[in-house]
This record gives sequence, C-alpha cells and structure tokens, in this order.
Amino acid sequence: MAEGAKDVALIPTYRKKNRPGHLIRIVADDETYLKLLRTLIEETGTLGVRYIRLPRFVAPLRTKVHVPIIINGREFTLVVKVSRDLHGNIIAVKPEYESLKKVSQETGLPLRKVKELVYQKIRENIPLK
Repeated sequence: MAEGAKDVALIPTYRKKNRPGHLIRIVADDETYLKLLRTLIEETGTLGVRYIRLPRFVAPLRTKVHVPIIINGREFTLVVKVSRDLHGNIIAVKPEYESLKKVSQETGLPLRKVKELVYQKIRENIPLK
C-alpha cells in the first residue's frame, strides 16, 4: 500500500501438486503498476507476475461533507463521502473510515456503534434527492 496500491488482497490457494500458496491481488492505477510489479518481484522472489488491465467506472460526482455529531456530550466532525449520479441523485453516502476510527478511539465506543450514530445523523441532515 505504501508503494501506491489502491487495494491489496492476500488469498490462500493450492498451487501445483496441491502445495499451499498465496495469490496476491493488487489494484493499482496505470501510473503505479510497473513500480508495484517490480516491488512484488523483489519482495516475494516470484519469477513472474500476471497483470490484467480493466476499465474502471467511478461515480461522476463525489464530494466530501463535514458532518458534526455530538456523542456523550462531546462534539466531533466527521468526513462523509457523498456520491451522486449524473442527474444529481445520491448513489451512496459513506463516512470515512479514519473519521469513524478517531471518534471510536476518543469516545471508547465500538466503531460499529459510532457508525450507526453517524448514519442516523446523516439520514436526519442530508436530503436523499
């Protein structure tokens, strides 16, 4: 991830002759994939890497909104991503993980509970049209 990967997955597999192995799946941009291929070869010792270029659709209108929320008498501001289609209709609303994590750590509440409270606040304040 530090080398620019968007996503990394390590998947246990069975290889030739039923030997255990791992499949490493990396999602990267065109600008970083060659650097990541080199890093993968150098760090793992593999002799070959397969790569596939795929198109990617991204929601055309994404904004970050700062949502204030009060938890246990303390006010926090969380970053929330709002994705819209070409007509301006909301596709998805999602709080940033790092914002949730910070509030969870500061309040001592489980991340899941903080997420529920944030979604409740979002439903009250962000119009869904």
